[in-house]
Amino acid sequence: MEFLPRLGAPMTGQSRSRKIWAMVEVGAFLFGLFVLGLLYGGYGSHNRWFPMPQIEHRFRELGKMWDRARGKLDTYESETGETQRVRVFQPSAIAPGLTLVVEVNSAHKLSAALIDAAGRRRHRWELDWFKIWPNPNHLSSDWRPKSLPGTDIQGYYLAPNGDLTFNYNYSGLVQVDVCGKVKWRLPYRTHHSVWRDDQGAFWVLGLRYHERHDPTFPNYQPPFHEDMILKVSAEGALLSQTSIPALMRTLGLQGLMYPTSGGKTEVHGDVLHANDLKIFPRGLAPGFLQPGDVMISLRDVNAILILTPDLKRLKRLIIGPFLRQHDPDFVDGDTISIFDNNNIGLARPRASTRVIDYSLTDGATRVRFAGSPSLPFYTSEMGEHQLLPNGGMLLLEQERGRVLEVDRLGRPVWQYTNVIRPGVAASVDGARRVAPSDFDQSRLPELTRACS
Repeated sequence: MEFLPRLGAPMTGQSRSRKIWAMVEVGAFLFGLFVLGLLYGGYGSHNRWFPMPQIEHRFRELGKMWDRARGKLDTYESETGETQRVRVFQPSAIAPGLTLVVEVNSAHKLSAALIDAAGRRRHRWELDWFKIWPNPNHLSSDWRPKSLPGTDIQGYYLAPNGDLTFNYNYSGLVQVDVCGKVKWRLPYRTHHSVWRDDQGAFWVLGLRYHERHDPTFPNYQPPFHEDMILKVSAEGALLSQTSIPALMRTLGLQGLMYPTSGGKTEVHGDVLHANDLKIFPRGLAPGFLQPGDVMISLRDVNAILILTPDLKRLKRLIIGPFLRQHDPDFVDGDTISIFDNNNIGLARPRASTRVIDYSLTDGATRVRFAGSPSLPFYTSEMGEHQLLPNGGMLLLEQERGRVLEVDRLGRPVWQYTNVIRPGVAASVDGARRVAPSDFDQSRLPELTRACS
C-alpha cells in the first residue's frame, strides 16, 4: 500500500496526511456499512425481507429456550399439581362419544385430537400455523405470528367426514380434511367463533383494525377494533360481512359503544370484544327464539344481543347477571345457558367461574354449576361449556389446560389435563364431546385410509 511509509523511514507530512485520509475512508466505509445494516434491518424487519424473519424467529426461539432453561413459563403454560392427563370419577356417568380437544401440545405446536374416556388418542390433526399458512399476506407484520405456537385456536367445527373448520385467532379461517390437508383458507382476521347453520354456511366473527381516524365512529381513537359478523360458504367464500358497532348504532345501542369512566367518551383498542356468535337451529324447540335468530356475546360490555335473522331488529339485550361472559348456548327456544367467567379479581379458592341459565320469558336466572373450594373451577378469560344429553356438562378451564365433566348435580365425572411436562400444563383452546350420532368412530379407519 503506497500510502504507508517504508519500514524505518521517517514519516513525512504528506505520508501522514495520506494515512489519516485512508483511515477516514476506511472508517467512513465501515460506518456506511453500519448505517446500511441498520436501515436494512429496520426496513427489512418491517417489510419481512430475507433474512430478517428467519433471524427474528431464531432469536425468539433461543430466548424461549433460555426462559425454559430458567424455569420460566410461556404465556400459554401454567403450573399444575396434576400428574395424570385423565382422571375418571364416575365411569357410568360419562356421556357417550369421543372428546375433541384443541390444545398446545408438548412440542409447543397447535393440534386437535379425538380422545376416548381413557385418554387414548383415536385421531389427531396437526395444526401448525407456520405450515398451514406459510404466506399470511393478509396480515401486517405486527399481526403475523412470530414463534411457536404462533397463535391460538378459538372457534371450530368438526364435520361427520372429519373435516375440521377453525379460526387461527385474529389470523384467518381454515378448513382441513381428516388428514390435516388444507381444503381452503379465508384470509380475514377471524376470531373466537365458528358456527354452522342449518343451510351449511359458517357464521364467524371477524375484525377490521383501524390505524387511522374514521369519522364513521366518532370518539373512537385509533388504533381500534371493529368487530364484524361474517357469513362464509361451505367452500370458504365470504358471502356477507356486517359491522357490529355500526349495527349497534342503528339499533340504538350507542350507549354500549363507549365503556369509559370519568365522563369521557373517547375509546380505543378492543372496545367491545365480541367473543361468540350463534344461530338458533331448527333442531331445537322454538319459543321466544325462532330459527335463524342471531345471538352475539360482547365480553367487554358484559352484554348479549339477540337479533332477528335479518339483523334489523333487536329482540333482547341481556346485561346484569354475568361478568366477562363467554360461550352463551341455546338450551331451548326460551332459555340460554351462559359461561360466566365472573372475573372480579378474587384469589383462589374464592374465585369461581359459573354456568347460569337465563330465561328469555321472565329474565330469571339459575346457577347450573359454580366452582367451589371442594371443586375449584375458575378461568378469568376464555373458557367454554357444553350441555350433554345425559344432563351433565363439559367445562373448559382454558387457562389451566383442564377439561372437566360434571353430572347434573355438579359432581365430577371425568377430567382431562393437558400436562406437557412435570408440573406444567399447556392451555386447551377448545373441548367438545362429539356424540356418536355426530361422528361415527367406527368410520375412522375408512376416513383416514388415504392419510400417510
